[in-house]
Amino acid sequence: MVIFNSLFYDINLHELGPRSNSVRNANILMKSEISPELSGLKIKKSLFLVNLMLLSLISPLLIVSPVSAHQTENDVIWEKQGSNDTGWVQLDAVGADPSIGLQASANWALEFAPGAEISNLTMEIRVDGSNNIMIEEPVITASDIGINLFDWSGLG
Repeated sequence: MVIFNSLFYDINLHELGPRSNSVRNANILMKSEISPELSGLKIKKSLFLVNLMLLSLISPLLIVSPVSAHQTENDVIWEKQGSNDTGWVQLDAVGADPSIGLQASANWALEFAPGAEISNLTMEIRVDGSNNIMIEEPVITASDIGINLFDWSGLG
């Protein structure tokens, strides 16, 4: 009881203003004089944090290049609708070596717009039968996306 009374008396005697609610820091006043050096340091720290927050907001705009409606030399702009009649395209499959099981291949360098539908496609395969040339397993693969557009494995 004596300890409580002396503690209560000490608090009332030195009461100068609002105090912290924590028991640990009960003797530290919430309002106190700040030296000019500490005041300037706090202002600099506050301005630094505000600038850092603003920079973090605009950093995605600084990294990603803006979208342009004008075609540049590296970009392709696809129309919303339309068709592309390529006519007949001749692909010469070369590079086969039956002794090591290497298949012949040809590269069709025609780009399609993302999400494009390929329709009304006519394909004709011709083989010159001289020199024992034949087609065993014709496959047409879209190498960009790894999908077989035409697969006659075992039917050739």
